[in-house]
Amino acid sequence: LLFIDLDHFKLVNDNYGHLAGSRTLREVGAMIQEIVPAGSVPARYGGDEFVVVLPEHDTRMGKDVAERIRRRLEGATLLASAGERGEEAIGLRGVVTCSIGVASYLEHVAPRGSIDRRKNALVRMADTAMYDAKQAGRNRVCLAIPEGEVSIPLWMPMKQMNISEHIGRPGALTLTVFDDHWNLIPWAAETIPTVEN
Repeated sequence: LLFIDLDHFKLVNDNYGHLAGSRTLREVGAMIQEIVPAGSVPARYGGDEFVVVLPEHDTRMGKDVAERIRRRLEGATLLASAGERGEEAIGLRGVVTCSIGVASYLEHVAPRGSIDRRKNALVRMADTAMYDAKQAGRNRVCLAIPEGEVSIPLWMPMKQMNISEHIGRPGALTLTVFDDHWNLIPWAAETIPTVEN
């Protein structure tokens, strides 16, 4: 599942009006439909958010599709031609980008509870990964953290962090390190023992 949120979309509405905003959403939706593979289900989720269901795709394949969407939007010129109702061409380039969260039902959702719980968990995880992308600077793709694992954002000051709030129990904390493009750096993973207090 891809959860896509447009970055800086409010600037389009504020500077060019809501008709330009609506046209932008239609153009982005059409762009997403062009990019996603056959059998995918793209949809507008609400506001300036879109989702894409990618059946039979693992996390790596989902991330590849998400990166294609992100790069295409980053380089696109939106509202390049006049609108259907005579609205003028604006030619927005580099104004609207997107942050995308990627979650996989098989790889991220724990196989427990009802199917409704698992579906809701999938959407929540993709949404949380999208917010991680926003927090990390926008215009990027982030992967969900599997249920039962903990992610401590790099932007969280370590001196203010209470690890027990994040892991909920004493044990071991697995440190997972990603590069600037959110690719896992496997040699940097390390397990750190923790103690209460």
